[in-house]
Amino acid sequence: PLPRLLTLLGPSGSGKSSVAMAGLLPALQRGELPGSQAWIYLKPVVPGQRPIEALALTLSEHFPARSIASLEEDLRRDTARGLHLLLTMLRKRAETRVLLLIDQFEEVFTQTVSEDERRHFLDLLLTACTEPNGPGVFLLTLRADFYDRPLHYPEFGKLIDENHIVMFPMEMRDVRDVIEKPAH
Repeated sequence: PLPRLLTLLGPSGSGKSSVAMAGLLPALQRGELPGSQAWIYLKPVVPGQRPIEALALTLSEHFPARSIASLEEDLRRDTARGLHLLLTMLRKRAETRVLLLIDQFEEVFTQTVSEDERRHFLDLLLTACTEPNGPGVFLLTLRADFYDRPLHYPEFGKLIDENHIVMFPMEMRDVRDVIEKPAH
């Protein structure tokens, strides 16, 4: 099975986050991909200094009976299957997908202080997006000047290398369209 991960890669200001949040996610929610209107869409995560805690906060909305600390504990288990298992608990039918956008993914390499946390976070994502028949679908935005950082983690780096789209900087006419077309 193909991994369920796509990385939008481009320079700062190229519109990666806008394409993801204002273009791709709404299109999926409308059902542009067969069945995607029935998917579960988690709130986007920005990793920051503690990406596992950020992930637990996003998941907490869908697990109201659980504390953020207990969700974080599940994510921190040694097996790196915590995210996959939590996403599996969210789906109601086997074909349901759970989509998570991780915006500004470069923060995993620039702000996350602990190398152990960074590695575990990457392992959680790797397991969740490659687990056969798993529900997780992941969309990442990554600044091009940090493209080399995931490559220091060979399995994860290979996944990004094989599943990315390059976005070029917007030209003046693109900026005008972005501003004027939504008003129409």
